[in-house]
Amino acid sequence: MKLIDPTLGLKLVVVGGWTLAAIGALKLVIYLIGEIAPGSYDRIRSETFRKFLTGKGNRLVFGLGGILTVFVGLVFVLLGLLLSRLDRFY
Repeated sequence: MKLIDPTLGLKLVVVGGWTLAAIGALKLVIYLIGEIAPGSYDRIRSETFRKFLTGKGNRLVFGLGGILTVFVGLVFVLLGLLLSRLDRFY
């Protein structure tokens, strides 16, 4: 009697990878908005929220972190899909 699906771990890795990729893409969008329209975040009244949203003042590092997050997320997705394919053969 199986209580847990054996492929649940791989499914969680794939879902987690897509989640990381989405977070990274959101970070890239925030970075690009700040670069294309520099005054777009001036309307946010809370200094703390503005710094949190835009990466604490260093937008380049925030944008590079978004690229890295997307890359790591997609690596997890590809590894999860590859392992699930290999599971079918063995």
